Amino acid sequence: MHRRWAAALLLAFTVLLPHVSPAQTDAEKGITWFDRSDPEMNRAMQKARDTLPVFRKYLSHPPAGVTSLQLKVALRQGDEVEHVWLADLSIKGEAFSGTIANQVEFIPCYQKGQRITVQPGSVSDWMVVLTNGIRGGYSIQVILAREKPADPHDLIGDLADLPFLDH
Repeated sequence: MHRRWAAALLLAFTVLLPHVSPAQTDAEKGITWFDRSDPEMNRAMQKARDTLPVFRKYLSHPPAGVTSLQLKVALRQGDEVEHVWLADLSIKGEAFSGTIANQVEFIPCYQKGQRITVQPGSVSDWMVVLTNGIRGGYSIQVILAREKPADPHDLIGDLADLPFLDH
């Protein structure tokens, strides 16, 4: 099981703010800020929502080789929007239930470890980690393309050793 990747990946969460250009990263906290109107990030989030049926299949019937299932969701309070990863997922009708796996930085009514239920419209990404690669991870791919880190391990830990796969 990929345990070491979790800490690094969970740092790669995003905050959408008005008028942030280009994307800004706080590597120490593992936060990347994007303008709410960023076309690439918005396409990545839409692709994640459009392909949720693929994720639901993995979550409902995980095949051999699945080491982790994660869902990235938008938390909102007033004008603040923070995207965090959920783990320990389950499906409740159309909704998803999971435990917040990130330290929540900007929305005090949510905390790491809190179990929440979200509707599909709140989903901003999903990821299935398999022994041979990663399915989903659309926002991560945008962050990696923008940041172009000399060592991707700095942003996504052990996941950098796995290719992104078509779903």
